[in-house]
Amino acid sequence: MNKKCFVDPSITLSDKDILFLNNLNLEVVNYDKNECDHREINCFLLHSQCADKQLLQMENCKYIGIRAHNTDYVNKQITEQQGIKIQGLKKQHSINAVAEHAFSLIFALTKNLINTHQNVVEGEWRNGLSLNYELNNKKLGLIGYGQIGRKVAELGKAFGMEILIAGKKGSDQVDEINLEQVLKEADIISLHLSSKQENYNYIGHEQLALMKDNSILINTARGSVLDYNALDGYLKQGKFLGVGLDVFDKEPLLKSPLTNYSNVILTPHSAYMTNETLDEMNNELLENLKIFLK
Repeated sequence: MNKKCFVDPSITLSDKDILFLNNLNLEVVNYDKNECDHREINCFLLHSQCADKQLLQMENCKYIGIRAHNTDYVNKQITEQQGIKIQGLKKQHSINAVAEHAFSLIFALTKNLINTHQNVVEGEWRNGLSLNYELNNKKLGLIGYGQIGRKVAELGKAFGMEILIAGKKGSDQVDEINLEQVLKEADIISLHLSSKQENYNYIGHEQLALMKDNSILINTARGSVLDYNALDGYLKQGKFLGVGLDVFDKEPLLKSPLTNYSNVILTPHSAYMTNETLDEMNNELLENLKIFLK
């Protein structure tokens, strides 16, 4: 066993996963960028940013497997020069996980769970609390209608919600309406767009202005699809009943005005982080490496 497979700290492998790699004649090594001799890396399993400095030292690396669809964790120009194969995930994972997380944020906001919990902890009981909000007969607007968007629609229908699907320009789908109409009519907007360049700040000043007063905005998609500076401006104006965010334009979110609002719930890009989803992602990650080694 003379080949070494280094594993990024953001990836936790089970004993079964490690045995799988050992059966490929790979020694599994936990990666520490400060302690590692990067010349020892033959293949690398990654789910965080890898600096150019480290990549340039990987003289003997032939493969980097990325546990994500987005492969921008590495500088492709450098990996191409180094002769390193880059492989991301192809299958759609986390459909249930992200859809459920979107609804967790919706429920937390409509049922005022954070503030009511805090009231009880502080001995205030119901003092100063606003009334809760029912989902039945409310309009749920979906911007992005891939597999996750469809799952969110399914969950919304189960709660008696009317589903509004925003179509992109040129779309001829009969069940879609234009974006502006969805923004104006929906009580709750949930974003499910990809991180393609064409979707950068897809929801900005103009789109946020069209949303109903006292509406709810949910983003479990990508940080790049929402203009967070514009969002902060509308939060200051008191436009929203609530906002639930799992993704941000800069991650990790360390300092942000978004933490100042009692009607904003923030989670650390964790919608996909379930045992089931991570098992699926790890399985594909390892199978991709096995195919490469063949």
